Amino acid sequence: APTLSSDDFHDPAARMVFEVCQTLNAQSKLCDIRTVADVLRVSGKLELIGGGQTLVDMTNAFTLAAHAEHYCEKVKDKSGLRKVLKLCMQTIQDCYAGEDEAVQVTERLEKGLFALEQMDPRAGLEHIGPAVMQACEDLEKRIEAKQTITGVPTGFQKLDFLTSGLQPGNVIIIAARPGFGKTVLATNIAINTVKKGIPTAFFSLEMTREEILLRALSAQSSINHWKLRAGKLNPMEIDRLANTAAEFSETPFYFSCPSSSPTPGAIRSSCRRLISKLRTEKKKLGLLVVDYLQLMKGGEKYKESRETEVAGISRAMKQMAMEFNVPIIVLSQLNRATEGLGHTGRPKLANLRESGSIEQDANVVIFIYREGFYKAGASDGDRAKTELIIAKQRNGALGEVDLIFDKDCVRFLELDARSE
Repeated sequence: APTLSSDDFHDPAARMVFEVCQTLNAQSKLCDIRTVADVLRVSGKLELIGGGQTLVDMTNAFTLAAHAEHYCEKVKDKSGLRKVLKLCMQTIQDCYAGEDEAVQVTERLEKGLFALEQMDPRAGLEHIGPAVMQACEDLEKRIEAKQTITGVPTGFQKLDFLTSGLQPGNVIIIAARPGFGKTVLATNIAINTVKKGIPTAFFSLEMTREEILLRALSAQSSINHWKLRAGKLNPMEIDRLANTAAEFSETPFYFSCPSSSPTPGAIRSSCRRLISKLRTEKKKLGLLVVDYLQLMKGGEKYKESRETEVAGISRAMKQMAMEFNVPIIVLSQLNRATEGLGHTGRPKLANLRESGSIEQDANVVIFIYREGFYKAGASDGDRAKTELIIAKQRNGALGEVDLIFDKDCVRFLELDARSE
């Protein structure tokens, strides 16, 4: 009963018999050939399945109860194949109908296949008892191991302390005005993540592949970014770069730099393929980064309103995080209102650009704030001082993290890594 449903049976007779057995089992009644026959007779379905002889044949065809699990697996497998066939036939019809674009038809097909892959016959409502016991066991292990990071570590100690890491199923918005280092911070976190062996997908909608790789190599090798781009390296730097490149090439870092603005559906399709690939390697996607939200498209249905379009994109990101059970970092612009906030320019949640849905859908909102940008005549040192403001966190505390921007190697460094 927990493994199969009546829909898994192709033969109508088998389907009706199974439904009766399910009902009797739920009522804690005896489920034998005579009882099943009586229920079918009363409901007028006994003749529909071919009479009592069909029940006799079904019973005689069964051997040992010990083999029941094997038989269930066979039925479930054939049911899955029929569902794949039905999905493919529907896709063929959609192609001939020509009502949707190819990318929309492809997305529906991939979504259907992914749903079949993820299908769990045990899914549904469950009693809280086993879940509580499992949660207590996990908590006990964390206490014994003195583990405070329950999610994906960012590599920034105080940020991890405040958030306990990036939690699966969460959308983390990193927002700032242009030039404050959104992409740099996201890249730093992604690199810190893959260095721990956690597979990470990075979608860059405004940088090329070469730009991403040069920034990553500069940050990891501590080689000046300008010297790296210009190729002006001394022998020691060349050796250091070679070692860094060899190490980085072995990390589970996957990236995409699409030439046109993708829809959430296109990103979802790419992630599904990656998740399937990682599954064959007995690995799981740990983090997804999208740079950045305002460069994405919502599709044809949102042509009338940009605010509605951004709201749709934001909601799609949240659904994606929950579907894949991974944290998603989404970069976002702030509106120009921050420029008129006196001399400080300190951002607020209301400054998220183009839609209040971004604030609503996000589990965590982090602002990058550099006060030196708003001070006339500020030194390079003052302009490098950076504050990460955790302005929203559904399941944690708000707070600030002090960093310093290293423009030579295009990275952020911690000023104070203590977690008091």
